[in-house]
Amino acid sequence: MSRAIDHIVLCVNDLDAAIAVYTQLGFTVTPRAVHPFGTGNALIQLDGMYIELLAVIDPDKIAETDLAQPFSFPIYNRDYLRHREGMSMLALQSHDAEQDRQKFIAAGAAVPPVFHFERDAKTPDGETVGVAFSLAYANHPLLRHAVTFVCQHRHPVQNFYFPDYQSHQNGAVAIGKVLVDHWAYRSGTRLL
Repeated sequence: MSRAIDHIVLCVNDLDAAIAVYTQLGFTVTPRAVHPFGTGNALIQLDGMYIELLAVIDPDKIAETDLAQPFSFPIYNRDYLRHREGMSMLALQSHDAEQDRQKFIAAGAAVPPVFHFERDAKTPDGETVGVAFSLAYANHPLLRHAVTFVCQHRHPVQNFYFPDYQSHQNGAVAIGKVLVDHWAYRSGTRLL
């Protein structure tokens, strides 16, 4: 199942500092946004894909009851930040997250229910618009720190991608490829 990149999630401890660094590197960064479950982000929009700078901004909204779920986006990223900053997740494009979940199950992946959420976004002229997403995760116990998922955008494209946000002083237009290097220990042996 070949997929185009939708976005990469870069977990950071200080969202404002990350925005400043990426701005200094010549990227146009969107205004901050808040998720309803304790995380927040700012985006670097490219041609049909983006880099998501993600931080935990309200830890009290991360419900520990989510621990009973097979996978929790906010808990995973909160715990990721306890060990490191960096690319915590890779998202590939999806046109139907529910259908993709069924394909993952058929392929033998450990798949939690599709995660649906909505949030507000700001247009370049300051207008507030709604955006909505459905995420289907495909997990493997040996890849606990290399989560991949598919992302279905459930909003009009004009509510998300804006030419003003896709114009970067450094000339960046796309993510060419993503290399995932993962490690895990099992019985004292390093698995690559």
